Amino acid sequence: MLPDRPEPHPIRRHVHPTFLTALYEYRVDQLLFALGAAVTGVWLLRHLRRRGLGPRWYRGAMWALTVMTIGGVLVADLAARQEQERMRAMLEGFAPTYAIGHEQLGYADVGLDTAADDPTYLRLIEQQKQWLRVNPSAHDIYTFHRDAEGATLLVVDSETDYDHNGAYEGDREARTDIGELYDVSPEETELLDRVFAGEPRFDHEPVADRWGVWVSAYAPLHDRTGRVIGVLGVDYDASKWLEAILGRRAGTLLLFGTTLLLLIGAGSLLLLDRERALHAVLATKNDELESANDRLRSAMTEAEAANQAKSAFLANMSHELRTPLTSILGFTDLLADPSYEPEQHRLFLDTIRRSGRHLLEVLSDILDLSKLEADAVRIQAETCDANAMAAEVAAMLNDQARRRGLELRVEPFATRLGMLADPFRLRQILVNLVGNAIKFTKAGSVVVQVQQAAPTQAQFRVVDTGPGIAPEAQKRLFQPFRQIDDSASRQHGGTGLGLAISRRLARAMGGDITVSSEPGRGSTFVLRLPTSSFPAAAADAAPAQAGSTTTGDLHGRVLLVEDGPDNRRLLGHLLRRAGLDVAMAENGRDAVDLLLQDGASSFDLVLMDMQMPVLDGYEATQELRRHGIRKPVVAITANALQGDRERCLAAGCDDFVSKPVDRGSLIATLRRWLVKAT
Repeated sequence: MLPDRPEPHPIRRHVHPTFLTALYEYRVDQLLFALGAAVTGVWLLRHLRRRGLGPRWYRGAMWALTVMTIGGVLVADLAARQEQERMRAMLEGFAPTYAIGHEQLGYADVGLDTAADDPTYLRLIEQQKQWLRVNPSAHDIYTFHRDAEGATLLVVDSETDYDHNGAYEGDREARTDIGELYDVSPEETELLDRVFAGEPRFDHEPVADRWGVWVSAYAPLHDRTGRVIGVLGVDYDASKWLEAILGRRAGTLLLFGTTLLLLIGAGSLLLLDRERALHAVLATKNDELESANDRLRSAMTEAEAANQAKSAFLANMSHELRTPLTSILGFTDLLADPSYEPEQHRLFLDTIRRSGRHLLEVLSDILDLSKLEADAVRIQAETCDANAMAAEVAAMLNDQARRRGLELRVEPFATRLGMLADPFRLRQILVNLVGNAIKFTKAGSVVVQVQQAAPTQAQFRVVDTGPGIAPEAQKRLFQPFRQIDDSASRQHGGTGLGLAISRRLARAMGGDITVSSEPGRGSTFVLRLPTSSFPAAAADAAPAQAGSTTTGDLHGRVLLVEDGPDNRRLLGHLLRRAGLDVAMAENGRDAVDLLLQDGASSFDLVLMDMQMPVLDGYEATQELRRHGIRKPVVAITANALQGDRERCLAAGCDDFVSKPVDRGSLIATLRRWLVKAT
């Protein structure tokens, strides 16, 4: 005989449907819409017959009314499913995250025989309470196991402050005893079977109990060997879930109903008032359309609120672009004024250069984000010296920190520490983290600490003495279209993309970025990446020296192919300053004709723009290769997306330089392909 069991935990016992669940399950709003359409159809049929119109008119009207009714029901159902999927995508991610958190805290050591004062059990209880405090969407978190008889028993089910008054009062908010029976329906049993098999599940069908209406997400809990030992469940208040779905469905039906009524009203007005003057009919229609627009604008309020973050981002972007453009255009006009002294001209040029570089940084951020969202960033990982990288970034930003009166220092790891990362992307992340710390810190210091967090993980800790970040602001730190302060009066500029890009790059390299901060106590950003050992052959190798960019030390004749006259003048000037003899062509056809007629032997290299009229650089390069011309061709283009370099090389180019052209990079690239004069 089986031993007596306690009364089942009442959390999932089904009761009579609530108003919302009944409205959702029985589609009352859709039935009312169809009933209203039917009543409208009967009225319209009688109205048309009274007006003396023939069967062709009311048959057409009935068909139109039927199509609108069916279309409204179907589109409303589709809109409700879309809203349901949106809500589901938002909520179903919590359970797997919480399950991983429990596993990391030692959940494998807790079972049905665990004492109520077990330290690990109590830590799990506190963790659940903390989650419930910080996540308003979650209303209950619990875990359960199955015994040998297949019964479902609760294990960790903390107190839940449902009324958010800071106290755990009554039976509903009390902690559940370990091993209490968890009563499940046959449908839930089938769903939980899949979770115990290792598959996270989300039960989107609302379930009512005496405490309310809920939807639930489940995730498996594993022991240290990866075996599923239990299930973690998260309950969400289905009222918000149902209100959002029903609101979307009812809004769609309202839109169709409004449109239908407008069509009927317009037709009735035309029939009743066809003797009136045309201007009166048009005035009436304009009033009706304006009223319809008002109703539609009201229906769009929720959608506009959802796009508020992107609107703020666009406003920030407009500011970030227009501000340096104002400086560039303004100081360019001042340069044309001969009354200014040469020293003032140099200051003007420095301002134009800084503003231009700022514009390039803004565009690079947007380009990086688009490539990351398209999963088009290619990481070229290699072993990087963590101490050397921290020192390099500190040297780059030391002047900026000194101008703000801050101390910027590096606390290196005791020994040489290797990190597996793309050095360019790692430098980009560190510059962003340290630059942000300097920008937001008014006094004190910024410290970059290099540490080994684990045997297979190294980390950079960027610690500042700034104002700190409030918890609610930390939630949107890494969102690509959000900033800590989105207001027009914010003290610090920027696109708000840096941290979002940095975290995605860190995760692409197998790491992550986290933040810990309290208002008034500074902030600490932690970048973690996998460790890597240095190759034996390269351990003691001296760093390679960058090639010189001194002007006047190159020799040879270069054909510059560029359709833009300003770019031709600029590039021609840079090439001549580097010591090169330069010939020019305005498009690919002129370049091919020149090389074929005068002979390619008179040129040492072709600098080819890739987007030109008549014949572009891709086709021109391919034609040169078909004619057997093997002179080096260096592509120069404003296209800098993933795959553009490969496309240029596939067309027959030997190298690639992106616009805007950096003089040092251009000269270094040309040096690789030109023979220096002896």
